[in-house]
Amino acid sequence: MVGASALEATPFLIVDTTVMARNITLMQSECDERGVKLRPHVKTHKSTHIARLQLAAGATGLTCATLSEAVGLASAGVVTDLLVAIPVYLDEPKAALAREALSAHTRLLLAVDSVEILSSIAAAGLTTPGVGLMIEVDSGLGRTGLTPEAAAALALSAQVQQGALEVAGFFTHGGHAYSPGASAAAANDEIQSLARAVELAGLTGRADLIVSAGSTPTALLSASAPVNEERPGTYVFGDMQQVGLGQTDIGGVGAVVIATVIHSAEDRYVLDAGAKILTKDRPDWMNSYGQVIHRPRDQIVRVYDNHGVVRCAPGDASPKVGERVPIAPNHICPVVNLVDELVTHDPATGTTGRIPVDLRGHLS
Repeated sequence: MVGASALEATPFLIVDTTVMARNITLMQSECDERGVKLRPHVKTHKSTHIARLQLAAGATGLTCATLSEAVGLASAGVVTDLLVAIPVYLDEPKAALAREALSAHTRLLLAVDSVEILSSIAAAGLTTPGVGLMIEVDSGLGRTGLTPEAAAALALSAQVQQGALEVAGFFTHGGHAYSPGASAAAANDEIQSLARAVELAGLTGRADLIVSAGSTPTALLSASAPVNEERPGTYVFGDMQQVGLGQTDIGGVGAVVIATVIHSAEDRYVLDAGAKILTKDRPDWMNSYGQVIHRPRDQIVRVYDNHGVVRCAPGDASPKVGERVPIAPNHICPVVNLVDELVTHDPATGTTGRIPVDLRGHLS
């Protein structure tokens, strides 16, 4: 994709529309084969256009990280069944966002992992048929969520004390899969933790109960009863974390940063892409801030705001000043949120276009 947009000023993020379409279709078909619903996470692409593509492919709803993402989707005419997958304490500003989202979408599912969150939902007046509670279970990540036992107890408490609020189901995020070799165990943790919560809450066999797992590394591994829904996000583009975890190969990475060499030395070179587009996301098990695709042995060893310093592989010459290079980011989600639009490239026709990142900055 290096020469796909020669008239674009670097650095910019370009999407191979063929790879993106293939990723969307593949995840949908794999979930369909396993008999689970797909509720993709929009925080990865931050785009109402791409959300429409996922729904058109068969997704039964969408996942948001924030209420303002939900409002942004509705404002653009993307109206669907939504889950806000982070517990939100509904003070008045957030309650106003929740009411606005509810007024537009067919259903609004809200994450709950405490009595305080539950009470704030009730106090905000969101006791209508369109609102559902999703009790979050911590299956091993150690972020938000409750043990299966505490999650079941909260579900029972919600049903007794907040009769007008529906307990729609349970969900978890197997984010502890983001380490080489950890995906299978994390997926099993998701299944077992959710099963335990459902059983203890006495909801086994409830036909409409949502039992939702979610991360790209575990999506297809945890798609087993009682799980009936998956919420991956990164799969739509892929990134170097997913390559390192064995979820895809470099051919499955559909979004790359195009940068220009601005300095060249004997053993290193410097790009005009730094932390403000590549981010500083580098897990301990990775040795580079992204991969220079056509020079896979090179390592991006330092990122400043607008500089990326690349160490050449031993024995390899540095590229010349002025050369353009494609970089596969380590973690695509924050990268997308740093740009206003995605440049697109269709390799079949050679045409380019643009997709607005119209949910960028919807952080509330």
